[in-house]
Amino acid sequence: MAVYAVERLAALANDHGDSVIPLRISDWLWNRGQNPAYKARPRHRTLSVHY
Repeated sequence: MAVYAVERLAALANDHGDSVIPLRISDWLWNRGQNPAYKARPRHRTLSVHY
């Protein structure tokens, strides 16, 4: 689902005149998620073998 979401975000950005490739959006989201402010909040965890 994450791959689809990044592809859709890139398509929407391109539709609005911003030339961006999905890899850049993925990198931006990954790096933003590494911010200590995000890491400090407890996150939902799911234990499953189906990833």
